Amino acid sequence: MTVIGEIAAETGRQAERPLRPVVNVSDLPSVVYGSRVVTWWGTTGFMAAEAATLSACVASYYYVLRNYESFPPLRTPLPDLLVPTISLIVLILSLVPCYLFARAAKRLDRPATLRWMWVAAVVMLIATALRLMEFSSLNVRWDANAYASVAWAVVFAHFTLLLADTLETVLFAVIMQTREPTRYYPGVAEDAFYSYFMVAVWIPCYVTVYLVPRWV
Repeated sequence: MTVIGEIAAETGRQAERPLRPVVNVSDLPSVVYGSRVVTWWGTTGFMAAEAATLSACVASYYYVLRNYESFPPLRTPLPDLLVPTISLIVLILSLVPCYLFARAAKRLDRPATLRWMWVAAVVMLIATALRLMEFSSLNVRWDANAYASVAWAVVFAHFTLLLADTLETVLFAVIMQTREPTRYYPGVAEDAFYSYFMVAVWIPCYVTVYLVPRWV
């Protein structure tokens, strides 16, 4: 018997053997969330890296503060509060539709998920536009002195988080609108999770950049 014949014969004998299920997976959910999803760990690691970057920027701000007898430095105006405060309020309000679309995603409710995702996307686009206006509220060029550089660094570093989150929300809304959504529900929930982080880390940054100069 040739080698090919032996292989065919062995394959035939294996095919005749009864198959027994090793594990019954019929009761496992088709969609999971949180730490059971690999991408959740990637998102969490990304947030840890961004938190470290923002922490370094804020720490640099306080380091520079200690080197000035007058803060902000002489002939440097205080930052304005109007636009940054409105921006902060809008960011906090954006958490409402984020929470609602995350809940809808976990229910696999496509209409509610889409509705609240588009609301969140619009609110976050408004927040992004306000952030661009916010740079002028610092009332100083980024290269004017060390204070200006660290203040701009804090605002710009968080701006990158806001921009990334806004684009991600818009992208997921488009995907959910145009494709079969089941496989994307965990990603939608993680988008909301990232939004909570993005807003939470801005609050101490806002206090640092806009209120601390008025307190010291």
